[in-house]
Amino acid sequence: MSPLDAPSSLLASLRAAVVDRLMTADHFGPPHAVPVVDGGRADIAKAVDHALKMRTAGLCIVVTVPRVDPGDQGEQHVSATISLMLYERPAVNWSEKGRRLAVEDAAEACLVRLGWADETPGWSPSAQWTRFVFGGFRLVLASTDVVAMECTFATDTILQITETGS
Repeated sequence: MSPLDAPSSLLASLRAAVVDRLMTADHFGPPHAVPVVDGGRADIAKAVDHALKMRTAGLCIVVTVPRVDPGDQGEQHVSATISLMLYERPAVNWSEKGRRLAVEDAAEACLVRLGWADETPGWSPSAQWTRFVFGGFRLVLASTDVVAMECTFATDTILQITETGS
């Protein structure tokens, strides 16, 4: 069985846990809340566009659908890479009503929120997943209009495969 044939709820719940964890981070809260978008549950382009144009934050974070690869500890072991795409519209972000949090500082806040838990390296969304391992930051796009940065984390699990009869 291919790792991609695993029940989608496993990956959806992983992504949703990351969204929830980031939404509760102090750096992304009021008064200028930074929208955190579940990349598997919405029209991503529309959500990002709305967040950057219609909101006063000028920042937006998208938690994308995890990339899954075979693990190295047996047939049911998989490795998942979580990618966070951070978008900044500098003209809005640095305006009087903007969030005024640089995209690289927002990426560092994601690292702190997902890369550490209770002063221990790595956070895990559940006992089923290993603690997150920071993969790195990467500048994806930089223009006067939009800046985009990617932040990645890796985690592993052993799939609990149950076959249903027909």
